[in-house]
Amino acid sequence: MAADKGFNTLGDLAEIVPEFPDRLLIVTRSFLKKERDTVKRYLQAVSDSIYMHKSNRQSERSIGSFAKVLRTERKTAEEIYDSYPKVFSFPARVGQKGMRAVVEIMQQQTGRPKSDFELARFVDESILDELEKEGFFKELKLEYQRR
Repeated sequence: MAADKGFNTLGDLAEIVPEFPDRLLIVTRSFLKKERDTVKRYLQAVSDSIYMHKSNRQSERSIGSFAKVLRTERKTAEEIYDSYPKVFSFPARVGQKGMRAVVEIMQQQTGRPKSDFELARFVDESILDELEKEGFFKELKLEYQRR
């Protein structure tokens, strides 16, 4: 919409820093421990949504929803819809390079020792590992192929 009004694109964050960690699920370790099943079901739902979008299912429905909610023209809604597949990974894992860059910036700004900023302290993908091991992602792909 901004481009249509003559504004220039200064940069596309998805292109500049493809692994920038701006699409994260953040929970406390205590919540993850107490509500692990809830987080797992949430990640399953998000993964289903990402895969559905990447496989171009429900595109008409999604474009219609974007246009309605954003009160915009169909062309703009289509552009929004088309931008999402390259933004989300499947499975939805944290981009390690991008996360490392953020952790390094945090370390530099605080002046605290690097040992305080080990990546494992901030990233726990154990549920995604579990889903992978259980075959959830493969089954999801097969399910969409059957549809």
